[in-house]
Amino acid sequence: MASPRNDDENPYRAPSAEALPVGQLAEGVPDPAIIKKFRQQIHALGAFWIIIGCIGLGLAAFALISGALPLGLQSGEITLALLFGLLVGGISVMWIVLGVLTCLKKMGAVYAGLVLSYLSLFGNLVRLNLCPLIVLIIAILQAHRVIKWGKQMQAMGVPLNAKPEAIRQ
Repeated sequence: MASPRNDDENPYRAPSAEALPVGQLAEGVPDPAIIKKFRQQIHALGAFWIIIGCIGLGLAAFALISGALPLGLQSGEITLALLFGLLVGGISVMWIVLGVLTCLKKMGAVYAGLVLSYLSLFGNLVRLNLCPLIVLIIAILQAHRVIKWGKQMQAMGVPLNAKPEAIRQ
């Protein structure tokens, strides 16, 4: 019989925190906190990208209305405002689509949005736009965190659309 002071020989002792796999509470039970963080942050990231897309769409509409309509665009002339409006409008639609797909927890959209964020970060860095630069850095960090939590959930065998309440402890 084991002495009460020697925990190494006690088969009924509580497991130590180091013995549990990262992200799991006990054998095979995923941590609902990771699922909750993942859901909150992926929705916030998707909403941010949707907002960015809507702002860009508004700028594109303004450029198209202010640059193209007064000129009438007769005989196929293309103005800088028209090109700007079409380019920004197309990119803005991509931001909106990626934001919606991110909210639907499609990790491919998170990766694509991350690439678009890095490209935008580079553009703002070249022009030294400080405020958008800071916002984009925060969004990029958040996207990396979402990817990390998504990988942890997939490693635990939890679907990305799982809710924390559905996990039984």
